[in-house]
This record gives sequence, C-alpha cells and structure tokens, in this order.
Amino acid sequence: MTRPIPGPTTGPGGFAPAFPDRRRRAGSALRGPSGGSPTPPRGAALAGALKGAAPAILAIAIACAPLPAMAHKVIASVFPSGTAIEGEVGLSNGEMAANTLVEVFDSDGAKLGEAWTDGEGFFLFQPTEPVAHIFRADLGAGHVAEITMIAEDVAEIVGKATGPDTPAAGATIAFDSTPAEGGTAPAAGAAAGIAYAPTISVAALTDDEKAAIAKIVRDETRPLRKEIAAYKEKNDLQSILGGIGYIVGLFGIGFYLAARRKLKEASA
Repeated sequence: MTRPIPGPTTGPGGFAPAFPDRRRRAGSALRGPSGGSPTPPRGAALAGALKGAAPAILAIAIACAPLPAMAHKVIASVFPSGTAIEGEVGLSNGEMAANTLVEVFDSDGAKLGEAWTDGEGFFLFQPTEPVAHIFRADLGAGHVAEITMIAEDVAEIVGKATGPDTPAAGATIAFDSTPAEGGTAPAAGAAAGIAYAPTISVAALTDDEKAAIAKIVRDETRPLRKEIAAYKEKNDLQSILGGIGYIVGLFGIGFYLAARRKLKEASA
C-alpha cells in the first residue's frame, strides 16, 4: 500500500484539510490587503482610543461629582453697631445659624467671651478691650465660621462706649438767644436786622432710647445685607460653573481630536 506524498494541499497525516479555501481566506484577511502586518478591525481602534482617553474621562467625572463638603459655603460677617459688635453667621443656601454659640478670641488665642445667635443667625457682642477680635462658630458637618475684626475698628467701638465726648443721660443742650443790650429780642433784632430764634433745649438720649434706635436701624438694614451677600454668592457660583464648563469643553475637544486621529491611523 502506497502512502500519499505530503504536498501543499495535504494535512499533517497526509490527508487533505477539510476547508483549505476558508483557511487561506482567513490568513489573507489577517495579513491585510498588501500581505503586510494584520489590520485591526475598526472596533479595536475605537477601543484603543477610548483606553487612551480614560484618564481624561476619569478627571471630568471626578470634577463633576457632587462633593458634600463643598455643597454650601459658610457666610460670616461682623460690623460695628453703636457701642457693640454685631455679626451674622449662616450658609450660602440661605440657612442661617440659629441659636449657635459664637466664641470670641484675641490674636493670641485667649478667650474674650462668647455670644449666641438669635433665630435669624445674628448676634451682639460688647467689646471691652481694644484688641483684634476673632469670632468662631461651629455649624456642624465640617462647617466652621471664622471672621476677624481688626483692633482699630474695635478701639473705635470701645471709645464710643467710654469716651469723654459721650453726654450723660438726661443732659440738656441749650442754644443762647440773648438779645443785645437796650431792648427785647424782637426789638433788638428788628433794629439790627437780625431775626432771633427762641431758646431751644435738646435732651440727650438715654441708653434705652439709643438701644431702641440701634435695633430699628439693624432691622432695616438686615434685608439689604442679605441681598448683597446673596448677590456675591450667586456671582461666585456662576464663575465657578463657567470655569468648570470651560475645562470640560477643552477635554471634550481633545478627546474628539485624539479619537479622530486614532480612527485615521486605523483606516490607513
């Protein structure tokens, strides 16, 4: 019995392969049209482009992810209010820090006193020393409000409370309208061409009256201060969102150009 001679169309055991044409077509497809290196399919090229842009996509996702610690900004301010320091504490979403302890320290860390906010987040503190006052309040959830009033401003407030120019309660300020010698006020005024006004007495305000006036002024100016703070916060938020959108747009353009270049290289 003669064995078949192996040839280009026979298999390892001398038998012809079952599908020789199909194997030749598959090999030709992998070698490419010119017989060179295999040409990757279009899907593989797109996958390679996506893999190369993965760090950029991850950075965009992290930038756009909601961060609880940055959800709200702490708003705190202090300003002179007569012989006291008035302040407000709250969050940028409009929620005020009601019934919150506010501790006061000097620049060396020594505690000067404390105050409590009211239902609208406002507080009053009476300074006694002309030094810098640091107001600190813990709003919870990692929000800590801290604001400083410089020593010069505090010194002016302390000077108003104890200064020599402050009139005593019940004092009277009188304007003298005594006419010249030789006649009554109307007669002397008519002769000299001067109109004399009657004596005017002005009583100084008591401490209770001053406190009532200061409270009225504070109540009238509070809405205006809130509107100004909200306006500033709105502009800051718009600037932040605009900057994030600009960065995301640049990443998108770069990803598009990189993917397009990969596709051109794959089809070449």
